[in-house]
Amino acid sequence: ATGKALAQAALNHQNEKYSQARRWQSGYSDCSSFVGKAFKDVGIAPPGGSVTGSYLTWSKLTTVSKSHIQAGDILCSAGHVAIALSPTTAIGQQNARRNVQVGPISSIMANTGNWYPRRYTGSSKPKAVAV
Repeated sequence: ATGKALAQAALNHQNEKYSQARRWQSGYSDCSSFVGKAFKDVGIAPPGGSVTGSYLTWSKLTTVSKSHIQAGDILCSAGHVAIALSPTTAIGQQNARRNVQVGPISSIMANTGNWYPRRYTGSSKPKAVAV
């Protein structure tokens, strides 16, 4: 249930504009604050400063096989993070030219180097997200 709630929460932020300077303000995000906002929306505090590297090492996430990606899995590389919407699609804040994109995982994670799907396994129960 956490995964689907997280994917839905991410969709609620799909009109945000890219900005590192304003990343936590309403209507703005960078890739890691975009993911952090979705976690906050489902009642889960994101890791540390919610920077990209935080999601690679967060103890509440466990790495899963790319062949087992589910909605709500966090797609992590050293320089980018996004959220899977399905086994083949994802959503993520890309850059100032593209802003938030929904598309094939291969496109959302393109040019980010090696990336890993990580699944939330913490004990928090997600709250419902309004659509």
